[in-house]
Amino acid sequence: MASALFLIGVSGAGKSTMAQALGAYLTGHGLRTAVIDTDALGQFGPGPSSPAGRSDLYNGLKCRNLAAVWANYRPVADYMVVAAAGMVTRQLREQYVQSLDGCDSQVAQLLAPPSVVLERLRRRHGHLSSHPGTHNSDLPVADLDSIAADMRRLDNLGLADFVVRNDRAAPEVAVELARRAGWFP
Repeated sequence: MASALFLIGVSGAGKSTMAQALGAYLTGHGLRTAVIDTDALGQFGPGPSSPAGRSDLYNGLKCRNLAAVWANYRPVADYMVVAAAGMVTRQLREQYVQSLDGCDSQVAQLLAPPSVVLERLRRRHGHLSSHPGTHNSDLPVADLDSIAADMRRLDNLGLADFVVRNDRAAPEVAVELARRAGWFP
């Protein structure tokens, strides 16, 4: 049976980076591993003008596309699935888990200090703004207070089966994620 670990956290927590690092760690130990960044499964636009409409459209696309990708992976024998996902409600957690029908799924929340998250977002946005057609004014402005508030909101939802601090080197965090998921003693 396949096992999945969804990595969640606020924007800048390191979901995509850690999905890649965990995938590399698992495959390095001879475990067949699928790494899926659900943001890539929802790239479509332009979306509806209302925030709620955008959220519904993109979350629905991500879950339906994840189910379609899963249908291709599922016939393969036992392996691991690592998925970076932006879960913000219990309902969305259930949709993601249902997308991997028949897979033993867990959710890990990645935490980093707000100052680390802010620095990651600044680097990401600075990188994006250097590309043609992207402007700093198009990017959301984050500050320590808003990041801390987003972290509290996510914590209060209790979506994760366990929490891992992501303020260390990626390989070290990957080892802890694999251990906490029960994939290694």
